Amino acid sequence: MKKIETVVIIDSGIECINSDIIGGISIALDNDVVVFEDTYTDNVGHGTAIYNIIKNNCSDVNFFIVKIFDDTFTTNQRLLLSALKYIYDNVDCRFVIISSGTIIYNNVIQISNIIDNLYYQKNVFIISAFNNDEALSFPASHNNVIGVDSSDKISPAENYYIVKGSPINILSSKRMHRL
Repeated sequence: MKKIETVVIIDSGIECINSDIIGGISIALDNDVVVFEDTYTDNVGHGTAIYNIIKNNCSDVNFFIVKIFDDTFTTNQRLLLSALKYIYDNVDCRFVIISSGTIIYNNVIQISNIIDNLYYQKNVFIISAFNNDEALSFPASHNNVIGVDSSDKISPAENYYIVKGSPINILSSKRMHRL
C-alpha cells in the first residue's frame, strides 16, 4: 500500500473543506502580536487555486493549510517564520509549498535555520515561489529550497524545465493552469 504524504500549503487559506484536508491554521498579527486561529478560509482564492493544482496532479496526498496572507494578499516575514516553526513543531509532513517570496531580508537567519531544521532533521522538501518581479528572492533562493518561477521562454508543450547551476531550480510555462 502506497503511503499517503502530507503537503502543507502556506498561502491565503482554502475555500472548501474536503476529506483530504487534515487540518489547518491561520496566523496573523494583532497589535504586533502573532495570533494563531483554527480558521483558514480563503478570501483571495490563491491558496485554493494552489490546492486544486496539486490535487489535480497528485494522488494519495493529504493537505494541511496554513493561512498567512490577509485579504489584500499581503503578509510579512514574521508570519512566515511563525508558520515554519509551527509546522516543525506540530505537523508531520513531507512537503511544504510556500506561495511567497521576498527581496527584503528581515528574519533571514531565523527562517534559514528553521528551513535547514525541516530539511535535515525532518526530511521535509520545501518548494517556494520566486518574487513576481523576477528578482532573486527568499526563501526560494535558499540552498535547501526548491525555487520555482515561470518564464515566457518555456512553451506550454514543455510545461516545465529543470535549471542547473541557478537559484531557480524549476521554470514553468507562464500559461494558465486549469483548476
